[in-house]
Amino acid sequence: MGIQDIIAKEKCGVVSEPEAGEMAKAIGKLKENYSFYGNNCLPTIKEYFSVEKFIESYRAVYSELAGKGAFKQWRIKVLPVLICCF
Repeated sequence: MGIQDIIAKEKCGVVSEPEAGEMAKAIGKLKENYSFYGNNCLPTIKEYFSVEKFIESYRAVYSELAGKGAFKQWRIKVLPVLICCF
């Protein structure tokens, strides 16, 4: 699921084509429904973009690569990663 899909599913924003007219319409829609979209943003961020989700996705990628022997083949050392929020 991509970000566009998440935005559409969770109704937390507007997706537009990268054209001035379309972007202006999208901004207008956001302004008209600011409270609606704003109320949906925080729960969406917590569900899809939390630190836990981030770590979970990286672990899945590393596990998949390790299972294929990628780290031995490339002689890569996996070091712990510290993620801080300020």
